[in-house]
Amino acid sequence: MFNTRIENLAYGIMKAEGWLPEKNSLTYRNHNPGALRSSPFALGVRDGFAYFLSDGVGFSALMWDLAKKCRGETVTGLGPNSILYDLVKIYTTEKDPEKLENYCKIVERFSGQSRWTQLKYFI
Repeated sequence: MFNTRIENLAYGIMKAEGWLPEKNSLTYRNHNPGALRSSPFALGVRDGFAYFLSDGVGFSALMWDLAKKCRGETVTGLGPNSILYDLVKIYTTEKDPEKLENYCKIVERFSGQSRWTQLKYFI
C-alpha cells in the first residue's frame, strides 16, 4: 500500500515532530510520530493529539495521512502539484522562520528530496 518514498517522508516528519523515546515526548507517549490531531485509526485524542494503540499503528496512520495529502484527498488544499515545502507548512505549527526552516531541513534530509519536489513524486 505504501512505498519507500512515503515511508522516508514519514520518517522525516517523525524526526521533525520530536518523536524521541529517550525524552518521553508527547508524540512518543501517544504512539503518534506525526503529531496528527485526528485520524480514523486513533483510539482517541489526548492532550490535543490523536493517540494510537502502538507505534506501528501510529506510523501507518502517518503514512496514510501523507499519501492522502499527496494525492489531494484532504481539505488542506494540497495535491500532487503542491511541493514538499507546502506540506511542511501544513504539518508544522511553527511560524518562526528559523524553526520552520529547521523542520524543512529535517524533512528534506530524511526524505532525500528538496523542498521544491512536487508531492506527486511520493505517490
